[in-house]
Amino acid sequence: MLPSQLYRLPSLQHLDVSHNLISSLNNEIKNLRVLQYVNVEGNQLEGLPVGILSLSLSELRLGGNYTHPVLWTLNSVNSPPSLLHTAAHALALIQPEQRYSTLPPAARLVLSRASVCECCGGPWFGPGLKLIRPIYGLFGLSSVPILFLSCSASCYSRFRKQSHPLTQPLHTG
Repeated sequence: MLPSQLYRLPSLQHLDVSHNLISSLNNEIKNLRVLQYVNVEGNQLEGLPVGILSLSLSELRLGGNYTHPVLWTLNSVNSPPSLLHTAAHALALIQPEQRYSTLPPAARLVLSRASVCECCGGPWFGPGLKLIRPIYGLFGLSSVPILFLSCSASCYSRFRKQSHPLTQPLHTG
């Protein structure tokens, strides 16, 4: 993993972290708005984070990673969410935020740590469920595997079944 300070360099234009045994990139890569060139060749990446979709890269080098479509199913194997994360997700969906004050402090702490689901935009607790989807024609490549994290089993299932516009091959001409 790269140091978190890297994602706070607003003027970074060129990132070459090739051949470093990196297994993931942080979604905070989206903060590197002027980034033009990324070389992550020869690492152990399964896919790129959703945050990369916010960038306007002129070149992306991705070869030599674990990103081949044959590996997508294997790399999307998930453990079931913990009972705590499942309960927090259910509670966040039924309990309006303004009523959190009636909950015990430990429950409020868990609920305060919610992230936003990359698939449905709802509340997300815990590590999430991984799903790799290709984005066609991104950064001049035929397809780029993007690693989405969903908030729940039902969200994962819906997202997996939907025909997302970004996952359709781009037709030219």
